[in-house]
Amino acid sequence: MEKLPSKYISDKLKPAIEKYLENALLRASISAIPFIGSPFDVFLATKTQKIVNDRIMNLFSELIEEMSTLEDGMVDKDYIDSEEFIELFIKTIEASTKARNKEKIKLYAKLLKGTVKFQDRKKYSPEEYLRVLTELTMRELEVARAIYKQQKREKRKGEDELQWALRCGWEELEKECPSIPEEDFRFIFLRLRKSGLIQDLEHIYYSSNKEKKKVVFVITDVFRKIMKYLEQNE
Repeated sequence: MEKLPSKYISDKLKPAIEKYLENALLRASISAIPFIGSPFDVFLATKTQKIVNDRIMNLFSELIEEMSTLEDGMVDKDYIDSEEFIELFIKTIEASTKARNKEKIKLYAKLLKGTVKFQDRKKYSPEEYLRVLTELTMRELEVARAIYKQQKREKRKGEDELQWALRCGWEELEKECPSIPEEDFRFIFLRLRKSGLIQDLEHIYYSSNKEKKKVVFVITDVFRKIMKYLEQNE
């Protein structure tokens, strides 16, 4: 199949880039703020703007690499012409300006790549997936990926969720994330639960003839869906 011309993609994205830049040009309004406006404007025009520009350029570089792997027949050109895509593209740019880690920008590029393919658009919600990725830190994503890697395995016949999670290696999770301090895991689990990626099960066990409880988390169907969507664009 013929590769999708890069000029076609760039022509379609140009209006979104221009619209974003128009929204970002607030220098006149900032300068009007008494006392702090002018020095803040200088700061934005130099260091801050350079950081923002570098992150946007990282996104564009990743998009060039990702989009170049697509073939013409795979791409829904009507969708690229739609306001829905333009709006998602703008939100992706905005998300990239807040991402200090290049790995996160790479995820954004893969997400956007996935949206331009022919697909059942009622099945997936890339805008919601982008919001989830934007809200999580890289440490939280690291733990989320580790849980997902464990729990990709299917349940065995007659196995309940708790048995399955323990067999998949839940008790070893902290060892699989050596960069995360032990005391931070509980907070990260709560953050991931709030994002809808994991849910908790109560694990009851006995120690010294006393009943104790330990919380075990398992991935949600939504998390599986997001990861499947990203994995399709590897």
